[in-house]
Amino acid sequence: MDLTLKDRVLILNTVLPQFDTRKNMELKVSIDRKISISEADQKRIVVKDLGGGQINIGFTDASAISDETSIELTNEELTYLKQRVDFIDRNGMFSEFTMPTYVKILDEPLNEEQPVE
Repeated sequence: MDLTLKDRVLILNTVLPQFDTRKNMELKVSIDRKISISEADQKRIVVKDLGGGQINIGFTDASAISDETSIELTNEELTYLKQRVDFIDRNGMFSEFTMPTYVKILDEPLNEEQPVE
């Protein structure tokens, strides 16, 4: 899956939950490792805590929103992300800023060679 720095920040901060079942937390930890933000990339991110669990994310350069990195996700990990975004959608938590990332996750096809367990 091709993800921008913005996508990765949103997945880490808004898609992946703080708490979940043991199995889902194992998937979360695996995804966290794969999309972690390098120290260099962290300097390109400006995060403001707005309180009440809301954050505002900004970037120091436009390439953070356009340059993509290919991240290999298993079908199980991608299915988990899709379920999380579906939950976000059902609860009316899409915004203009998050919608491109959320739609990208929903539209990403599963790998045909690898069945979901």
